[in-house]
Amino acid sequence: MKKFLFESKTKKKVELLSENLKNLEGQAKEAASFISEIEKGNFQSEISDNLSQSKLGISLLSMKAHLDKIAIEEQTRNWLNTGLAIFSDTLRNEQSLNLRDLSDDILLNLVKYVSANQGAIFVLEGDEKGEQYLQMISCYAYNRKKYLNKRVELGEGLAGQCVLEKHSIYLKEIPSDYVNITSGLGDASPRSILISPLLINERIFGVIELASLTEFKPQFVDFINKLAENIAASIKNVKDSERTLSLLNASQQQAEVLRTQEEEMRQNMEELTATQEGMERILGEKTFDLKVREDVFGVTSILSEADLFGNIIYANTKLSEISKYKNEELIGKPHNTFRHQDMPKELFKLFWGTLKKGEVFKGIIKNKAKDGSHYWVDGCFVPVKDSHGVIFKYVGARYHILDDEIALMMYNKQSKRFGLPLLE
Repeated sequence: MKKFLFESKTKKKVELLSENLKNLEGQAKEAASFISEIEKGNFQSEISDNLSQSKLGISLLSMKAHLDKIAIEEQTRNWLNTGLAIFSDTLRNEQSLNLRDLSDDILLNLVKYVSANQGAIFVLEGDEKGEQYLQMISCYAYNRKKYLNKRVELGEGLAGQCVLEKHSIYLKEIPSDYVNITSGLGDASPRSILISPLLINERIFGVIELASLTEFKPQFVDFINKLAENIAASIKNVKDSERTLSLLNASQQQAEVLRTQEEEMRQNMEELTATQEGMERILGEKTFDLKVREDVFGVTSILSEADLFGNIIYANTKLSEISKYKNEELIGKPHNTFRHQDMPKELFKLFWGTLKKGEVFKGIIKNKAKDGSHYWVDGCFVPVKDSHGVIFKYVGARYHILDDEIALMMYNKQSKRFGLPLLE
């Protein structure tokens, strides 16, 4: 009996071990097949519930998830690198394009590459007042280039805000009227909007704005933000080239103008030389005439000029001769240097009052020479005005009266007219 029970238990154990062995063999085959599929890149391959509940199955599923993640990352990385390579070829041809053509080329390919349906490129410009603004230079929507002219002020809408903040803006909740009010990309209501600054070395050149009827994948957002710097560099290079070409054209035009002006100047110089020779001849004749007149006045008239304070600024030879002062002694001295004590103060009040009103004063005056002697003059004093009618100096012309009796008689006759005391 005991022997029978022992043999029965042993048989069950053997059967159980055999069953477990078959199960392990099945799991091993399934695991080998699963691994083979994974090696082929088939990450959609599945395992049975029996294997998935085992330690081996759990390890295999963990391995699959890890390899699947690596494959997705590699796929994303390849997509990103391929895109950058494609656009690098486009941007390398920038020297043969103007700014609008370059922007059209970039936008057309970018909208398609990131599965967007609308896009626009705005470039930072400045007006004649020096104020900066965004100018739309390229617009693409629904597989067609759009010909729009849109100006966005800095800080206006999301595009203007993006320039000020120098950071990308990604919206997933879009108001139904956003495109019409803020974007200018078209009439459809997008599901998501991405606005990225075209920035290089902290200097912004514009923004790129993309709209999609679906949400942008994270790798699309990263790609657009990375590409934006390359686009900014290309826009900078194109604008620099356009500016250089403009300066070159302006320089060539200026050179032609200068050549024309140089020829005109040469002809003018020849005319001026001839005119100068004629003028020098006339000036020589006039100078000679003036010298003759000055010599005549120096013999016959006593001449002086005074500033607004009555200080002498010019005295001719005749004045120095009669007053017995050297010319350098008179310059800068007041006219009362010649005042004789017999002359009443009222006479000089009348004298200066008349001149300051802009009127001419004529009169007989007794003057004192440097040695204390006296001399009589018959003078005419004139206020001289500038082109605005403002007095800036006084000129006096006098004739020397040699006979004291005649001078005294003429003075007293003048005093009666002016109401001044008589002299004996």
